[in-house]
Amino acid sequence: MVDEEVAEAVRSWADDGARIVLVTNQEHRRARFLEEHLGASLPISAMAYSAALGYVKAEPAFFPAACRRLGIDENDDTVVFVDDSRENVGAARRFGWTAVPFLRDGDWRAEIDAALTAAARRRLPQS
Repeated sequence: MVDEEVAEAVRSWADDGARIVLVTNQEHRRARFLEEHLGASLPISAMAYSAALGYVKAEPAFFPAACRRLGIDENDDTVVFVDDSRENVGAARRFGWTAVPFLRDGDWRAEIDAALTAAARRRLPQS
């Protein structure tokens, strides 16, 4: 079941121009289930998952493989990665992505909003 507060935030970010992708540590059947069920309620444009990539998110090789799967330039500094695992957040940061820990007891939405705003600024042409 999708948390409605999180779903509303994701839809809002997509409406503001963020590309929403799902990056997950799943095997094929579970990934297909998530894609079908989450795709029905969230604006997910693509998915990269462990069984298809051959790595889990904590492994350094996961992120370059995810970039290839998602069509993201490995040097893109505007990616914002959100995860509930500090280990995965650390791995994403070491790769060069902006990574935000998803902590339900904190002000998660404001933290993600700030990261997305900063990423959007980096995308703007410098004058």
